[in-house]
Amino acid sequence: MKNMKFLEEGNRPYRTAVGMASKDGEYVPFNSNFTCTGAVENYLCDLERKMQETLKLIIIHAKETTDDWVVDNPREMWLDGYCAQLALLATQIVYTEESIRTFDDLESGSESAMKEYL
Repeated sequence: MKNMKFLEEGNRPYRTAVGMASKDGEYVPFNSNFTCTGAVENYLCDLERKMQETLKLIIIHAKETTDDWVVDNPREMWLDGYCAQLALLATQIVYTEESIRTFDDLESGSESAMKEYL
C-alpha cells in the first residue's frame, strides 16, 4: 500500500479511509470504511487487518468468478476486474487445481489426460 483515499470534508481529508492504492496506482476500495483514531501504533495494526480482510474477500470473489472464464467472461476480460496480485493469485489457484485434477485422471488410467489438459 502506497497511500489511502480518504473521505473529504470541506477542503481537507477526513480521517476516514475508503480505499488503498498501490505504488503502481491500482486502487482497491475497502470492504467498509476505516477510521484512523487513537494511537498511531494501534490504528496501523487495525489498518493492516482491514487490508488483509478486504483482500481476502476480493480473492474469494475472484476465485468464484473464474468459473465464468469459459462461458460469460473470458480470462482476458476477467483480469480487468481485479488488481494484478489478486488476479495472479486466483489464476495460480485455478492452475494448481486443474493440474492436480489432471494428475488424478492420469493415475486413474486416462493416458491422454496431459494432452487434454494442454
